[in-house]
Amino acid sequence: MIFSSFNLASLLVAQSIDPGFEYCYLTDRDLKDPDAFCQEYQLAGIHPHHYLAGATVPQRIWTVNDPAVQADLFRRGIAGIFTDDFERAQQVREEWL
Repeated sequence: MIFSSFNLASLLVAQSIDPGFEYCYLTDRDLKDPDAFCQEYQLAGIHPHHYLAGATVPQRIWTVNDPAVQADLFRRGIAGIFTDDFERAQQVREEWL
């Protein structure tokens, strides 16, 4: 199970209660150093609004409905996307595996 939130404090509280899950920061802003940010707060990854080049932590981008953008993100090796059309995204993803 992955917990994702815009509220970092909530993620940290949940993580202290049960560290056995993955906790990821949901954000609409650029993080200068996503890897250092995740390391500092012991997060499993980030869920940004757009791809953050150079980050090595898992990224799940939201909300991606354009198949061309989905294909580009899958080519870049992102961990996943949030989308409103799961079936179409699955088809795009299968083309790049």
